[in-house]
Amino acid sequence: MDGRLVFKDIYGLSFQLAGSRTRAGGVATTAPLWLTQFTIQHRVWGLRSLFAGISDDFHTASGFLGRNGIVHAYVDPSYTTYGKAGSLLQRLTGDIVVDGIWQYQNFIHGRNIQDQKLHFNVNTTLRGGWNVGAGYFVESFGYDSALYANYRLEVPKSGGRLDTIPFVGQPTIGNGEYIVQIGTPQWKHFSGGGFFLQGHDENFFEWASADLLLLSLNISYRPTDRLRNSFSYFWQQVNRRTDGSLVNVGRVARAKIEYQVSRPLFLRLVGQYIQDQTDSLRDDSRTNAPILIAGPSGVTRTSASATNLFHVDALISYQPVPGTVVFAGYGSDMLDEDAFRFRGLTRTGDAVFVKLSYLFRL
Repeated sequence: MDGRLVFKDIYGLSFQLAGSRTRAGGVATTAPLWLTQFTIQHRVWGLRSLFAGISDDFHTASGFLGRNGIVHAYVDPSYTTYGKAGSLLQRLTGDIVVDGIWQYQNFIHGRNIQDQKLHFNVNTTLRGGWNVGAGYFVESFGYDSALYANYRLEVPKSGGRLDTIPFVGQPTIGNGEYIVQIGTPQWKHFSGGGFFLQGHDENFFEWASADLLLLSLNISYRPTDRLRNSFSYFWQQVNRRTDGSLVNVGRVARAKIEYQVSRPLFLRLVGQYIQDQTDSLRDDSRTNAPILIAGPSGVTRTSASATNLFHVDALISYQPVPGTVVFAGYGSDMLDEDAFRFRGLTRTGDAVFVKLSYLFRL
């Protein structure tokens, strides 16, 4: 059951209530899912809020749920002020996000919250269409043992031998980080934007505090009405706070070219490069012991890994009349020896895509 109510033009209330009933081994399990959202969309004052929960036992025979067994709530009030016509500052909006996540059973039984977030944000619109924003985030993440159920530690034992023991992380990790972002006006041929985030964040690989760096850039160039080019770059790096060593770095560069040859004929070419490098894991927050992963074939020690994947997609689209469609595409995956060097590329997979459609009119 779901619905949406709007009253006095600026207030909105959305709600959703669902249940699943699953029978397995002669036992039937019933579990709820709920969601409510309340919003205020005033010219000066605003509000977004959410209260949602998904039971651990909620199962879907079809569809997809990103994460079961949590209760999520947040409230985000905002205030907007406007500048005079022609002034440098056209609009300024400030908001404060108070966000919390509970494990479902902890919430039902009145136990402690797991994750807490407090975000302070300021966003401005400047003369000419520029957008500039900044924010500071204060967060605390609680240890979720279910996420690290297959983690083990290798520790010294008497007699010079080694022993394998369960991994137990510290109860909470506190974070503090800032973000700055910018967006250009939507010019006739060009637009772009991006953000930069840096600070103390959680190292989920080892469940420890870390130094986090995020960078995102996107550029769009439209030299003609028929030709469109875009480029995006994303960089994420996690370093240990104890000694500054690298835990993980991931970089994604993506370029896309689209050309409308004529009304029915369209061409698209996409190239994407994904670099991912991860160090061998250790218990950085407590013992510095090596982390092992338990799997079906036994317990293995983590080792440093690196992947440099280059992917190319090409597509031809032909739609002469409504209902008649011809799509033909080709994709290829290639591994690079060194990141962004394009030397010694080894093709690992190819795919061909064809779609034909014709509408018969009687």
